[in-house]
Amino acid sequence: MDSITKLKVKVGLNEFEAEGPAEQVTAQYEAWRQLIAAAPQVATPPPGGSPMIPASTVTEVKTRDGFAAPWDIFDYDESRDLMTLKVHPPAGENRDADAILLVVYGYRKAGNSGAGVTEVPVTKLKESLDVSGIRIPRIDRAVAGYLTAGYLLKSGRAKGGIYRITNTGFARAEELAQRLFAQLV
Repeated sequence: MDSITKLKVKVGLNEFEAEGPAEQVTAQYEAWRQLIAAAPQVATPPPGGSPMIPASTVTEVKTRDGFAAPWDIFDYDESRDLMTLKVHPPAGENRDADAILLVVYGYRKAGNSGAGVTEVPVTKLKESLDVSGIRIPRIDRAVAGYLTAGYLLKSGRAKGGIYRITNTGFARAEELAQRLFAQLV
């Protein structure tokens, strides 16, 4: 009876895990090593900082304090997995809906691949907004117009609800993020 070998290795962002006969695991590991050696090197995410955003998705702007990007309107707390706003949308009829749209957009843009979280639970969204300093008693009422306009999609009910951003909402949120970023510069 062959002995079973288990191997789990992580190098940077690359992970390898195999289980089986020693010869088979060794062969798979060597093939994996050759693949990651040939792959372009990707920087690892900064510890405790904002999630990395691919350079192709953000245009950097030179400011008096150094380089900044529209992404700087967000803050990501890794320990609590919270995306918050550093800059609030301007006062007006759609202020709360804009804030919600921006937070969902922030979650969507987070992560190394820029793919981030596609579905944001109502409870997480409410907590993110509260920490941002934006108190919204009812998320569903605040975004009703944006659901009708097709910027957001909602599934589930009450505290079990989940919000997703649409392509149209993504474009609108990028426009809002650029405007808010302009306030920082």
